[in-house]
Amino acid sequence: MRRGIYLLVFLLLSGVVAADEGIQISEVTSRTILQPDELGQYVLQITNLGSDEYQLQIGADPYAGLASSDFVYVLVEPSLVTIKGHESAEVTVDIKLKDDVVRQKRYKTYVTVKSIGNSDVNEQYDLQVFAMEPKDPITMYISDAPESVAPGSTMLFTLNLLNNLNEDLSNVDIYVSSDLFEDKQTVQLFADQERGVELSYPISRQTAPQSYSYNVRVYYEDELRATASGAVVIQENSDVAESVDTITGFLFKEIKITKTNNGNANVETSYSYAPGMIQGWFSFYSADPTSTDAGALWVFDLEPGEGSILTITVDYRPVVIGLVVLLLLGVISYFLFTKRVTVKKDVFRLEYGAHGLSHFRVQVHIKNNTSKPISDINLVDKIQTFMQPHVSFGTMHPSGQERGAKDTRYMWKIPELVNGEERIISYNVTCGTPVIGELRLLHASAKYKNKRGRSVAVSSNAPKVSSGGVEPEEKETEKE
Repeated sequence: MRRGIYLLVFLLLSGVVAADEGIQISEVTSRTILQPDELGQYVLQITNLGSDEYQLQIGADPYAGLASSDFVYVLVEPSLVTIKGHESAEVTVDIKLKDDVVRQKRYKTYVTVKSIGNSDVNEQYDLQVFAMEPKDPITMYISDAPESVAPGSTMLFTLNLLNNLNEDLSNVDIYVSSDLFEDKQTVQLFADQERGVELSYPISRQTAPQSYSYNVRVYYEDELRATASGAVVIQENSDVAESVDTITGFLFKEIKITKTNNGNANVETSYSYAPGMIQGWFSFYSADPTSTDAGALWVFDLEPGEGSILTITVDYRPVVIGLVVLLLLGVISYFLFTKRVTVKKDVFRLEYGAHGLSHFRVQVHIKNNTSKPISDINLVDKIQTFMQPHVSFGTMHPSGQERGAKDTRYMWKIPELVNGEERIISYNVTCGTPVIGELRLLHASAKYKNKRGRSVAVSSNAPKVSSGGVEPEEKETEKE
């Protein structure tokens, strides 16, 4: 009888010990309702129910990450823990769903907890997450937007749209608004598509230089789905156009100056005119000059798009007789009382073709009227290139030739001219392009050394040829 009682007590005690062995898994915290791209997470507590120490290995669902799985991964940290008797440890489980999973659906996975060295300790804990629809069906942001734009150019930027839904979206309306431009576009977004929409807007030249904000709104099914905004600085542009028109007549000239502000800011601009002492007596202006210290000066304050016109009139007709007398007296005095080196240019033997002037002969005279010889003389004559001239020389060929954008230069070197000596250089010009109407030839010029060894420059007249013959104009000048 006593042995039976002992046996019963032993069996009861063995059952209590067995019941206290093993582990218990419980959830501490969890995040299981997930938006797209959001990470699920569990914090699990593992409790050792027995008195023996366990070394536990925690493993994730082995199928997670495969092509057939709905999960990108299920990660456990730490994956190996050691728990003494009647103690606990926490592990974290991170869960990532694939982007293309069906929304509004629950997905299940699990982790396993196994004891190393004790096959009786082997538990599985089930996990689950719920894939929510995205809060915003469309995500939008602006890229490649410039910080500043020059007036008169085009502002370019890109609007990036992302369809967060696994379905096509048609009739997506884009509204762009600003003080600079207004726009509306309608586009389509395929399922999960990210699309860039390039936007371009011309900026007027007269746009004031300052910072302008702009706003972009996206509507789908008549509901505002996304907004974005930005700012752009319009640069300052000072662009003033000037045109000068001249009307000439007999002893009369009118100059019309037009200033126009094509920029986007107020501009102060000026125009100066130096008529000289004589011409100034016969010059009349449509507006009083701002300053007359060094000729006439006008200052214009122009707003964007504003223009101003100034008219300058030079009229010698009221005093034509007196002017002619003065000029004749001046010419006579000049040639009677001045002894100097002169360069004179003559044109004769003009020939006309069916389409205008086709051939003429040029003579350049250089004469030493001083009482001393001059030396190291460099004589230069020029012909306009627009006539496409063909030049043939007489006995004295040039020592050099230079072709420029507007004229061709011919150069002769003369070692010395004694007092009273004159050299004549002549050449024939055949016009490749016949000239109709008046044609003013270019000056000839010479440089030489005088008796003091200084270099002196002399220019000739610029004769004018026309259907009426040759008219010499602009007397030669000498500068030391």
